Amino acid sequence: MKKILSVALIAIMLLSLSAFAVAEDDTSVFIPNKIAKLGIPDHPINWIQLDTKSPWAAFLYIDDDGDLDVGTGAVGDEIELFFSRKPDWAGVIWAEGFENLDVDDDGYAVTSREGHMRQPGTWSASGPCDPLTGIPAWHVTGGDYAYMAGYKNMTMQYGRSGRLNYLDVSYEEDYFATGIEGATTVVRYIPAHVDTDCGWTIVWYADTVKATYPEGNYIAGVEAKYRNDAANTLASYKISYATSETEIYKITYAPSTNTVVEDHFNGAITYIDHGVHTLYNVDDGSSVTFNADANIPSSVFFRDSAGGVYAHAYTADEPLYGEYYKTRQNWIDGNADAVTGSGNKINNWYKPGHGKQVKGLKRLSSFKSVRRTVK
Repeated sequence: MKKILSVALIAIMLLSLSAFAVAEDDTSVFIPNKIAKLGIPDHPINWIQLDTKSPWAAFLYIDDDGDLDVGTGAVGDEIELFFSRKPDWAGVIWAEGFENLDVDDDGYAVTSREGHMRQPGTWSASGPCDPLTGIPAWHVTGGDYAYMAGYKNMTMQYGRSGRLNYLDVSYEEDYFATGIEGATTVVRYIPAHVDTDCGWTIVWYADTVKATYPEGNYIAGVEAKYRNDAANTLASYKISYATSETEIYKITYAPSTNTVVEDHFNGAITYIDHGVHTLYNVDDGSSVTFNADANIPSSVFFRDSAGGVYAHAYTADEPLYGEYYKTRQNWIDGNADAVTGSGNKINNWYKPGHGKQVKGLKRLSSFKSVRRTVK
C-alpha cells in the first residue's frame, strides 16, 4: 500500500513541477515600435483578383417632375463572380453564415441572393427596444465583407464589388524572435486606395502580425497591430499565456506611455489611443474633443445613458485588458470565457457581455509584459 501511495505521490509531484516549469518560462517576445524592424516580407504580388457582376437592365419610370425617364437597376438575384485564377477554396459571407462557392477552372462562379435576408457582406444590429413603441432604440446596418478565397498560403477578403479589403498571408516563421520552434505567423496586408493626378493607385501596408506557437509552450500566441502612419508605429499588442495544459490568458498591453480613451456605447467599448477625436453625449448633445497623443491625465469626460467616455493614462507595457479561455479551442475560436473589468475593477473578471463576476482567476496586474524592443 505504501509503494502504491509513493508512486501516486511522485506522479503528482512531477505534474506539479511540470506546471510550475511552464509558468516560470522566461521566454521574451520581440515587438519593436516600428514594423520595419520585424523584417516581414513585402505583400505577395500573385494574389487573386475578383470582379463581380449582377444582371442589370434599363427601365422606364416617372421622375419627381412627372416626366418619363430611363433608369437602370439590378434584375433577378443572380451574382456572377470572376476570379483572376481558380482559388483553392472560395465562399460567400451571408448574414446567415458562410456558404461555399463552386469555382470552375476558369475562375468563374455564380451565387444567388434568393432565400437570403440581405445582400452578401452586410450585417445589422439592434439595441434595446423602446417599451412604449417596441422599436429598437438604435439600428445599425453596414459592412462590405462579402466574399473570401484562399490560394496556397494566402487568404483574400473582398467587398461586394470584388474590391480587396485585406490579404492574410501565412509564413512558417517567427518574426517575434521568441526562439520557440514550430511557429506560424499570419501577416495581414491592407491595400489603401490613394488618389493621384492620374486616377488612383494602391499603397500596401502591413496592419497586423499574428503568431501562433505549438501546444506545450508558455507563450501560446502574439499579436501586434501597427498604424498606417508614416513610420508604421505600434498601435497595440497582445500576448497569450498558456498557464496550464488547457487554460490561456490573452493580455492586451499599452504600446507606449499614453492615454487610452474608452468610449462606452450601449454595452460596447471602443478604445482610442491615437489621434484627435470628437465624441458626443447622447443625453444632452454636448461634445468633447481630445487628442489621445497628448498624454491626457486619467479623467471622466462625461457619463450618459449610453455609457459615457473615460480617459485612462497608462505607461508603456502596462496590462490594459484581459481575456480568459478555459480551453485552447475556445482561444482559437475567439470565444472568451471571461474578460476583465475597467477602472478600479480592472483586476476583476466577468462573463462576457457585462455578466456575473468570475472568481479564482489570476489578477490582470500579475501578467508582467515579456516584450523586448531589441532583437
